[in-house]
Amino acid sequence: MPLTLIYRICKELKIRFFLILLFLIFQPILAIGFIKVTPDEVKNLPVKTNVQVQGVAVVEPGILGSQIFYLNGVQIYSYYKDFPELKIGDEILVKGEISQSRGEKRVKIKTKEDILLLNKGVVIEPRFLVIDTISGEFVGDLIKIKGLVIEKTGQEIFINDDAGEITVYIKEYVDIDKSVVKEGDNVEITGILTKNNDEFRLLPRGNKDIAVVKALKEEKEVKQIHLLASEAGVIDFYQLKPYFIISAIILGLIFIILLFFEKRRNG
Repeated sequence: MPLTLIYRICKELKIRFFLILLFLIFQPILAIGFIKVTPDEVKNLPVKTNVQVQGVAVVEPGILGSQIFYLNGVQIYSYYKDFPELKIGDEILVKGEISQSRGEKRVKIKTKEDILLLNKGVVIEPRFLVIDTISGEFVGDLIKIKGLVIEKTGQEIFINDDAGEITVYIKEYVDIDKSVVKEGDNVEITGILTKNNDEFRLLPRGNKDIAVVKALKEEKEVKQIHLLASEAGVIDFYQLKPYFIISAIILGLIFIILLFFEKRRNG
């Protein structure tokens, strides 16, 4: 076999090897045959649809479950718990297949190579919602609610804001001190909105997601009391207490002196 032919074959093999290597490296990025969608659009697509989703992580893998984490708007699921190291605020590109669990759509990946890190430190502010406005379109979103703790049972905290009621569910391994919240407290809670069959639940991610606050009604009442007191010129009798004591002593001395002179005159 001529040397030129051998050289040509070797050269072609190198090129093919290089192309195969490039394909293996960039195949998760190219996502050939995958529909590029937003996290919110996943909710309206059928299961088994291959999608490519770009979004920002609002909770890290392993916090709300060993097999899941959330982009702002959709759950990312791995049966094998195979995730890259991610932080809140990481913007990523995810390639996977839509599946569904307990009524909640999610994107199922095969390996951590299906996730590509694009950016770090992206700030996502929670969306504030009145409880009765919560619906399926917000599932997977980072939201914030405010209301009254009407009951606590185990891992569940029931919140009412006069417009509706929702269950806040504390996952078993989430680092949250449940004792800081008591029945009757007015609270502000941030978390991931999820759907458990027909029930919406809010999943806080840590202690920073729960804050006990004063009720607006109580604050208004206190302000009104102070305002009325100032307008009416209400006197604080505790501040005048020393003057009452001095006046009583002076009056007592005057009475004793008058009594003394009265006795002398009659004597």
